Amino acid sequence: MILKPEIEAEIYLLPKGNSPREGPLREDFVGFFGCPMILPSGNWDCRMVFPDSKGIVVLGETAKALIQFLSPKEVLMNLNVGDTFELWESGCIATGRVTKILKDPTSG
Repeated sequence: MILKPEIEAEIYLLPKGNSPREGPLREDFVGFFGCPMILPSGNWDCRMVFPDSKGIVVLGETAKALIQFLSPKEVLMNLNVGDTFELWESGCIATGRVTKILKDPTSG
């Protein structure tokens, strides 16, 4: 799958002991990391890559993420730069903030 990101965000992967994750986020097996994103508008499945981190984000690290949603039209209509979110995997594994909207929410 080739990712077509709709947003750019800064994420902070919670350190061990504060997260259910035991290891880093990796995009190496399928070319992206996927999980639900918790936003005020709802919970949305997303896929992400980490262009400045060589595909790996270590526990306790902050990284830039390029993110594609599985339901972009529904998400993007209610999303703004500066919005905060959580990434979820059997509990909160990361917090984040939208830094750029890369796709016009009204485009097909």
